[in-house]
Amino acid sequence: MSWVRHGLSNDQPFPGLRPFDHEDHAFFFGRRSQIASLYGLLDRSRFVAVIGSSGSGKSSLTRAGLLPVLEEENEQSRSGKWAWCSMRPGDAPLASLADALAHLADSRDVGGTTSDIRRHHIEYQLGRSSFGLADAVSEAGVGADEKFVLVVDQFEELFRYADRPSETEADRLRDATSRSEAKRFVELLMEGRRSADRDIRVLITMRSDFIGACSDFPGLPEAVSATQFLVPGLELDQIEQIITEPIKRAGATIDPALVQQLLTDAQGEPDQLPVLQHCLLQLWQQAGVVASQPAEPGEGYPSLARHIDPGCYVAVGKMSGALSVHAEKLLPKLREEAVGAVFRALSDIKDGRAIRRALSYAQLRDECGVPDEELRRIVDLFRADDCSFLVTSPAGIANVTDDTVIDVGHEALLRRWERIRGLPGATGDAGDKMPIGWLAQEQKDGRKYQMLLSMLDSDRRSNKVEGIERHWDWWRKGSRTPKWAERYGGNFAGVEDMLRRGLAYQRRSRLLMRSMAVAAGALVLWVGYLQYRNYVDTRERATQQARADENRRLADQNFARSISNAQAFLDRTLAALNAGDMKIAAAVSMEEAAQSAVSSIQNAEGQSAVQPGFDPSPETLSLEIKLDNTATDILIRSKNSEDEARKRAASALQLAEKLVVLQPNSDGAQSLLYESKFRLADVLAEKQSQTALSLYREARGIAQKLADKSPGDGERQYHLAFSTVKIGEVFRDDQKYGEARQQFELALPVADKLAVDHPDNPVWVAYAPNTMSKLAGVMARQSPPDLDRALQLYDAALQRQNGLAERFPTNSVVISNRITTRRGRAEVLARKGEWAKASAEFDEVVAGRETLVDADRNNMTSLEYLAMDYERAVSLLFGQLDAGAGEASMPTADLLNKAVTVETKAHDAWLKLAKVDPKNLIWQKSLTESGKRLDELKLRLGTIQASQEPARQ
Repeated sequence: MSWVRHGLSNDQPFPGLRPFDHEDHAFFFGRRSQIASLYGLLDRSRFVAVIGSSGSGKSSLTRAGLLPVLEEENEQSRSGKWAWCSMRPGDAPLASLADALAHLADSRDVGGTTSDIRRHHIEYQLGRSSFGLADAVSEAGVGADEKFVLVVDQFEELFRYADRPSETEADRLRDATSRSEAKRFVELLMEGRRSADRDIRVLITMRSDFIGACSDFPGLPEAVSATQFLVPGLELDQIEQIITEPIKRAGATIDPALVQQLLTDAQGEPDQLPVLQHCLLQLWQQAGVVASQPAEPGEGYPSLARHIDPGCYVAVGKMSGALSVHAEKLLPKLREEAVGAVFRALSDIKDGRAIRRALSYAQLRDECGVPDEELRRIVDLFRADDCSFLVTSPAGIANVTDDTVIDVGHEALLRRWERIRGLPGATGDAGDKMPIGWLAQEQKDGRKYQMLLSMLDSDRRSNKVEGIERHWDWWRKGSRTPKWAERYGGNFAGVEDMLRRGLAYQRRSRLLMRSMAVAAGALVLWVGYLQYRNYVDTRERATQQARADENRRLADQNFARSISNAQAFLDRTLAALNAGDMKIAAAVSMEEAAQSAVSSIQNAEGQSAVQPGFDPSPETLSLEIKLDNTATDILIRSKNSEDEARKRAASALQLAEKLVVLQPNSDGAQSLLYESKFRLADVLAEKQSQTALSLYREARGIAQKLADKSPGDGERQYHLAFSTVKIGEVFRDDQKYGEARQQFELALPVADKLAVDHPDNPVWVAYAPNTMSKLAGVMARQSPPDLDRALQLYDAALQRQNGLAERFPTNSVVISNRITTRRGRAEVLARKGEWAKASAEFDEVVAGRETLVDADRNNMTSLEYLAMDYERAVSLLFGQLDAGAGEASMPTADLLNKAVTVETKAHDAWLKLAKVDPKNLIWQKSLTESGKRLDELKLRLGTIQASQEPARQ
């Protein structure tokens, strides 16, 4: 399906959501005085910044107002006075600028070479130095006597990297590259306007809320402040012209009462102009439907002239609902899930506000997972002339290509279409049936994926995944793709593999665990009954025999044995559950059996008591506390059991406090109080973080006292480190990174000593690097980031992993963990601008990955990771090139030669993967892109080598 956008005409005099373009100027009204002011500013200035809020009409004023004035002036002059081209920065501002100048050259029919070669020359001039804009303009065929105007529309796209999450190494590398290119682009603009050889004028349009971002670029704030044109609001008479003049020009009429209604409804409207233009377009189309309908019998023939009346206004949903009504009419023509996936990919939330998220068509297809043919139908329908809910860059093209940028026509759509924004008051909670909207659901799914990713990144020794059925159902129902996963941290294959292994583990163990649960429960009940019956009988005999000392000793011995057996059973149940060797259903059965046993002990002890007002013994209290804490741990892992978990945890804490009163000097009672406090904190942490924080702090206080009493006790030291890290996690989740850092730094020496003192305990040894990982994460998130400290932590972790590698040289997990550490270290170096060191570190990453692939050549997952690491290695080499000779580890030609070598390896890896699975579109696309990059690298290398040849001669 192809589609071409046409300019406005008598058949369609309103643009809808999209801005007015140059070819629409005949229908652009209400801005005459503003056009004159803007022209005057441009005529006397070399840099103009058109500033306004979203929807204020900045782009329309420039493209449909100012540019036609320049053309009109050219027509009145014998020699061309003005030349201009327009562009949007997008994700590649330098390439967009080269495209715009090449298009200008093509439109001027500049001879002497082909379009592709001319574009290459323009790109070369732009990349040569910060003074390259003047030479590039000459390559585009602009005469020396012409005033050249470069219009950079939607300049805020240049700051897009700042809005994107940077959780992964790839994200941070991407953003570093974006910053570098944005800086070079701004330098070209700043130097171009100062050119002594060319009269170059730069005009940018930018949203007012991005003015602060200009401070990242030297000279830009001063330029913006010096010649700023703040787009003013519209007076009522100007809005009336916007409504009525296009209708008059198209030969139609509008009811005066409706004009007044539109003026009233437009007042105070946050998205005034785009919403008004869309409503007018819908009114025009609705009037056309009415005009074409057959007249009722006896009413004569219908008039072909359109007349817009209040009935049309009601039919389109009025100004407040026209967007949503229109969108809903389009939806039945398409698959709703696919449309939702598209708009979820093209939107985001920043600071609580819905914003656009432009993507190339290829990125959009890969991210939303919609088949190409279906995706093209969606894009073409929503970018049609009568809609403009989506727009493309370049605008109005017939056929969308992989490189075409797809964007939402205006953020007003995100705020007004109920399927995107959801219903007011919707929470998304289990009991709330109101739809939360595509955008909020996307945020929820993103957090879900990041949670699964954190499970994958943690130290996993079991295939067990808690809540696997719920996770797998969520995974299977959504359109999850590797590109979508990159938005939230990447490692799609790893998360999917974890879920598949978890599902297989559950299926294998379910039958066995059920059998074990029934058998164990029956055994506990039977043994418990015999022991407790023996306990009662012994105590009764002791009473009958005047509580003889020997019988009392036997009774107490049996009681202690009953308590000990029940406690050991609870300990084994909890240990098996935590180790992943027991499913929740089996653990619940075990806990119920233990509950019966504990009840028997309580009843037996109460029945044998002679005194009225019987209180349970400390031993029985301890058993009840352990039972409640075990039940809490099980319930936390269960579905819809939060309230019960809170009750059992609170019960445990209440009993533990009572036990401490009975046994104030007992370390065992203090340990149970510690356990009860952090169990209740675990239950409350997600929704009552401050209460949880207080409980964690109290638990750590207890752990500190116990650890001080027994410095050599590994378990007590582990509890101290564990509770300290828990406090840090609460601060981290509340984005209090400074406080979180303090806690992780407190825990780290404790964990380090634990690893040294107990080298044979894998859990304790692993906790130190785990704490380092959490600390490094905080270092990366805090503002400003402490990259030096993060680098030290990576070095320390790497040193320990090197020691493990000496003990286990062929262990793939050890090798893989060391690769992960090196990749993180390389990324920190890149962020510090030490590109050569980062590249050298990444050479080690590639070498380690090659070792894994050599060990298992049939493992396609390892090969895919290797291919991606090759690509990242090439990116780091380009980082050296962008940084200049001072940072490069070798001459430019040598860097390019190495890049060609590494990209060739990447291409070979993608080729092998593509042959293994020809239906894998991701691998096929990666192979194609790698081939293109390889060709470009070879061409660039050849050019440099050719330029150096004369010097050698």
